[in-house]
Amino acid sequence: LTGSDKLNFMEASKNGVIPEIFDFIEKTCKNDNLYKEEIGKLTEISLGGKEAKDEMYAAFTLNGTILEVKVNLDGYGSWKNEELLKAVWE
Repeated sequence: LTGSDKLNFMEASKNGVIPEIFDFIEKTCKNDNLYKEEIGKLTEISLGGKEAKDEMYAAFTLNGTILEVKVNLDGYGSWKNEELLKAVWE
């Protein structure tokens, strides 16, 4: 990342959808034993960007023990991201 992309990523890492996702993971572990067990099996969380800038919610996929998270740095912080995270294990 360079220039404005790097600045946007750094800002999103502090105040945007990225920390919100980690907050959802923490909250889910504290409040639901089923998800806590499944999240405990993760060996890696891979963070990447979405190609389509108009996709406002995060996308989650489970690849073995790796949780892959794709975000648009201009995306929304929303309860919907929490539901999309939980759907990985449903």
